[in-house]
Amino acid sequence: MSKKRLFILAAIFLFGLLPFNRSAAVNLSAVSPQAITYAQLDLGYAHTCAITNAGASVCWGYNEEYYRQLGTTTPEEFFPFPIRPLGLTDNALKVSAGDDHGCVINSLGETWCWGSGSYGQLGDGLDDHDGLPVHVVNFANPSLISAGGNTTCGVTTAGQAYCWGLGGYGQMGNGTDTNENYSPVTVTIGTVSKISVGGASQVCAITTDGAAFCWGADTWGQLGNGAPLANSNLPVQVTGLVNGTMADIAGGGLFTCGLTVGGGVKCWGYNGDGELGNNSTTNSPVPVDVSGLASGVSAIAAGDYHACALMAADGSVKCWGYNGYGQIGDGTIDTNRLVPVPVVGLSAPAVAISGGGNHTCAVLNDGSMQCWGYNSEGQLGIGDDDPDIALTPMTVVDEIGSVMGTVTYFGTQPNWHKIYVTLHANLVDPPFESYWIYNNNLYGFGGLPDGNFYIAGFMDVDNDGGGPPDPGEPSGWYDGPDMGSEPDLVSITGSANLYGLDFELIDPMVSYGVFLPLILH
Repeated sequence: MSKKRLFILAAIFLFGLLPFNRSAAVNLSAVSPQAITYAQLDLGYAHTCAITNAGASVCWGYNEEYYRQLGTTTPEEFFPFPIRPLGLTDNALKVSAGDDHGCVINSLGETWCWGSGSYGQLGDGLDDHDGLPVHVVNFANPSLISAGGNTTCGVTTAGQAYCWGLGGYGQMGNGTDTNENYSPVTVTIGTVSKISVGGASQVCAITTDGAAFCWGADTWGQLGNGAPLANSNLPVQVTGLVNGTMADIAGGGLFTCGLTVGGGVKCWGYNGDGELGNNSTTNSPVPVDVSGLASGVSAIAAGDYHACALMAADGSVKCWGYNGYGQIGDGTIDTNRLVPVPVVGLSAPAVAISGGGNHTCAVLNDGSMQCWGYNSEGQLGIGDDDPDIALTPMTVVDEIGSVMGTVTYFGTQPNWHKIYVTLHANLVDPPFESYWIYNNNLYGFGGLPDGNFYIAGFMDVDNDGGGPPDPGEPSGWYDGPDMGSEPDLVSITGSANLYGLDFELIDPMVSYGVFLPLILH
């Protein structure tokens, strides 16, 4: 099944039909728009997570049923609207997204993780999970969190680093190579100010003294301590990045980048697509200077095969590396960039950036967010998976209310017919959005502002692929709270995610050949 933004036909009186769509036909007089703003972001392989300025943690994009990267169940294996992980309150302070999991630190001093936990990366001490958020144990007073690959690491307010999850390449940094680690273990390192888990089983950190250390896999030189390449289950110092030199660090797919205290960028590891940004495709097991970025950078981000820098002077963004899906953001595709090039089309200066598998996002100084690159799973958050590639920035949906539930049909028609669920702004206007499902499946609407809405639906007996019901086709409303036949009123306040709003669909009390328009109730 797939989500459809349909051109739905609304009935006028008993026989006339009038076309409409979401943007043209809806009267939102019953709706009080409540656009949210974003404060933080972090990108997974094919999903994106963020924190709003009101403290809500939200994610969007790939949501495979087995993993639940978004921390909740959605109607499909992707959701292109921001949605809260199930059960979390709006008190998030830090967020991070790994390949197939995510984590937040909240204002209560708790850490919660969700998604894939097969190696212990959710940190709750258990080896069996349903993908929904769980509380990380043995990690008191958290300050920083980084989810990457199948490993998670964090830092306490005292500067102590912990890691959990996949550790077969030494990612725990405590002298062991234990493959599964179901709760946090202490990293053998001094006090830490920054930490980042890379996608190729490497972990890197900046100490409070300003030096860079890495541990884990070194297949491509991503640990940065020179030849010979060798995995390390204890932190090793990155060559040349000694005390007083480093401000931040970012682990990419097969490479790592660091930000110096002087605003310069250095990268090391794999360079087959220009990931190191030094106008070369030669790998380097020690840091090299990124061309043109010796100073002036305030933040860095590393995706699987590309990297980006946020320029301090004007909030512009420059990216380099692999560009097979437009993730560089310069309006081109399939042209790898061996040196940094400007992202074109940002609507305002950026204040934060992050790179994912094949997409990139930035929070802007007006609180909006824009993303570009691959969008096959809705990871750009624009409310659709079309276009599947964006070569320049597109704006993320800024309303996070949603309604989801299961529809069960009790009637005389075969269950293999599609059921159309429709969302209305009031009891007069036709629906402004539609979603089709099969019996006993989940429907979902996202990107909704605060306000009152009405949900209705019918079974598409003639299989014409649209609605409202045609003449000669039975139609009906979902049972309302009063067990009548009118649409169900749904009220969204505080940008809520109304999950579990289940309905029953019954045959209407009309005979075949009589057309019951949707505008009647």
